[in-house]
Amino acid sequence: VPDLDCIGSLSWTDIKPGEIVIGEFMIANIGDPGTELSWEIGSYPSWGTWTFLPSSGTGLTPGMGAITLAVEVVAPDQQNMEFTGEVKVVNTEDNNDYDTIPVSLKTPMNKAFSINILYLKFLEQHPNMFPILRYLLGL
Repeated sequence: VPDLDCIGSLSWTDIKPGEIVIGEFMIANIGDPGTELSWEIGSYPSWGTWTFLPSSGTGLTPGMGAITLAVEVVAPDQQNMEFTGEVKVVNTEDNNDYDTIPVSLKTPMNKAFSINILYLKFLEQHPNMFPILRYLLGL
């Protein structure tokens, strides 16, 4: 019977590479009254740089309710990517008692790159614009 319960998710969109993002989720002891839960962050995604506050704890009882964990992530350096994964929180007294929080982070496409793509698509759809553009640019 599990004692550990995680509540929440971590999701960030349009995050610049290297930007620091902050989130939070909760942990609760859903075991029998009087039980005490000791827990730790068991694993987290390999992308980015992760910090958890707190990263472990002891003595969490059902009567205390859920506690909040703060999460700080330095976004990876790649642009136009979607990173996914999960944070695993483990009962340190029973490794089979764990729960996970889904995680996602999206970095935007380089704006100059996206403008070039739009420009090229426009020219592909309007091939007759080449002579006009050449005339306007004096080429």
